[in-house]
Amino acid sequence: MKIEARYEDAAGALMQFLESFDGRVLFTSDSAGRREQVYDLLSGRHLDLERAATWPEFKQSERQIGVAVAPLENGVVLPDAGIAIISEQQLFGERVRPRARRRRTERDPETIIRQLNDLEAGPRSCTPSTASAATRD
Repeated sequence: MKIEARYEDAAGALMQFLESFDGRVLFTSDSAGRREQVYDLLSGRHLDLERAATWPEFKQSERQIGVAVAPLENGVVLPDAGIAIISEQQLFGERVRPRARRRRTERDPETIIRQLNDLEAGPRSCTPSTASAATRD
């Protein structure tokens, strides 16, 4: 049921499942930001949709489809219970990995000020290769 962005109707298989499944569906994502992306993707399809903070909140609601933060790799379909849980990984085909955050290097403010004071006004110095190119023009 993966969404294939390269096809004209990328979510065709998903929509077919939602129309044929006789029950409620909960989509899960790894973070609140990803939940919003899944919600936006689904809300453009005019579905009976809500954001759910937790599993119990979704169970108590009357909506057919919910989107919640729950870091699941695989979903499950429970036809007898009338519940399907579809993970973000199932939708997009791979687990979304958070970007590595750059470490901020600690800089000494006094060193920065000293380096700025060492700067001199005037033309920039050239390296030998740029100097020869400048004289050819």
